[in-house]
Amino acid sequence: MEPRDPLPRVERAGISQPRHWRESSLCDARIIDYTAHSWDLARAIGGDERLDEELIAYLLTSTLLLELLEWGRVRGYYAQPAQITSDASAQARWLNLTGRVMDDPDKGRCET
Repeated sequence: MEPRDPLPRVERAGISQPRHWRESSLCDARIIDYTAHSWDLARAIGGDERLDEELIAYLLTSTLLLELLEWGRVRGYYAQPAQITSDASAQARWLNLTGRVMDDPDKGRCET
């Protein structure tokens, strides 16, 4: 049996999204969520807040992932990015895109 396309179901639920998004977009959305929430969890428990540099580089250069972030932002899933310095780390820039604002760049902390 061929897998069903979930997009019509999503559209019936009143969630509009660009037509070129498919199942891979759902996986990409999980990448965004898992990365952001792993940082949130590390911060909450006082753990190491550093995120994988290659993953962050991918998140910052993937057009589809950046589109997903913007799609979520206009729907209130993410806060608007704050103004950060041009020399901010890649992690700080990516966390900022998810609505988190760095409060201590040396520790990689952000305010959520």
